[in-house]
Amino acid sequence: MRPFSLLLSAMGMSSPLPIADLVFSEEPARAPATAPTVMQTSRFCLMEAQPVSRMAAKMTEMNDLLSMKVQFLCNQIPMLADSSNPGLGPADGEQMANSASTRFNQVMYVLYIGNKNYSSWSLRPWVLLEAMGIEFEERLECFEEAGSFDKFRTFSPSGMVPCLVDDGTVVWDSLAICEYLAERHTGAWPEEPERRAVARSFAAEMHSGFSSLREICPMNCAINVELSEITPPLQKDIDRIEEIFAEGLERFGGPYLVGDCFSVADAFYCPVAIRIRSYQLPVSDRALGYVNSLLDLPAMRRWDQAAIAESWREEHHEKEAAAVGRIILDRRSP
Repeated sequence: MRPFSLLLSAMGMSSPLPIADLVFSEEPARAPATAPTVMQTSRFCLMEAQPVSRMAAKMTEMNDLLSMKVQFLCNQIPMLADSSNPGLGPADGEQMANSASTRFNQVMYVLYIGNKNYSSWSLRPWVLLEAMGIEFEERLECFEEAGSFDKFRTFSPSGMVPCLVDDGTVVWDSLAICEYLAERHTGAWPEEPERRAVARSFAAEMHSGFSSLREICPMNCAINVELSEITPPLQKDIDRIEEIFAEGLERFGGPYLVGDCFSVADAFYCPVAIRIRSYQLPVSDRALGYVNSLLDLPAMRRWDQAAIAESWREEHHEKEAAAVGRIILDRRSP
């Protein structure tokens, strides 16, 4: 398919307009023997390798040409609608043009999440999207007293949250969503291989482990609980979290787990930060400093405020938290 046809396809349209496409080569071009060159080695090559100054000028020229073609197409839609379909008028065509232009210029994700007060799994991709400045539409689906599987199955194949929808692509599970985003946006994982490997290991361990922490300290942003006891399995999880925080901060210098940039690894430990605060878990000063730095992120403050403001409370989640100790603070309005 030719590039401009690909553009039309991405817009969800086809066009009878006799518009000439840009000429792309599907094989790397050979560089001339003279003058320094820049080569495009991806599958589609924009042009033959040329001196840098000439190539930059041609790139600018082609970018302007493509923009003009997109605008021309959008301007033609009202006339096409008016002439080719008696049921559509100019106003309908203008709406189609606006829709096409929006689809061309925006990457639109829809993220389904559960209650912010309870859903630790939803927090992970949500805070990553927010921290990276990626635009998305949030759709909050409340947990149901009788179970939420059937309700969540209407948008999530697993019947669980979170779930990301990118046009026709559906991605479920928090780690899969973060990996999907990392393939499309730089910065989700560190660039340097060693840091990236460690970050992935930290995130994967949180994703698959720490069952005692999850069971005894279910996420509840709004409350502080004085635990009745810290069981040996829970202490084991706390000790391992201490090790992860110490290793990451000491090895890579902080302030985040693998260096100076927030990554998927940090997103996966944001729910842990809330649990440490809510259940007053005993951790070192250094670990507490990292926890507080996560809680102080603008995205985390927004999540926290929204969680506390939720008026709907799910009895099962509330009973889970109350069963493990004494609630000493509830930030929600009565």
